Amino acid sequence: MDHGLFDTFAPLIAALADRTPLLRSDLLVPEFRLDCQGPLEMYYVPFELINTQARVMLVGITPGWTQMERVRGRARRAATRRAATRRADW
Repeated sequence: MDHGLFDTFAPLIAALADRTPLLRSDLLVPEFRLDCQGPLEMYYVPFELINTQARVMLVGITPGWTQMERVRGRARRAATRRAATRRADW
């Protein structure tokens, strides 16, 4: 399965603070910034996986802060589990 940019950002996501909610100072950092043009900044958020079996699709222009914070917290737990699994495989 292609995980897109998730594999690139997984170590950074796994290193996020283990707290809820995550703070803007945790997430709006240069390491996650994909692009910046004038006052506009674009940050990586792990939304690229697609469930091809889904029966409902929600479409929006961009995730807001709440979605960004929630998905990063969940992705942090997933990335941490993944890293632990890979270490156990060695």
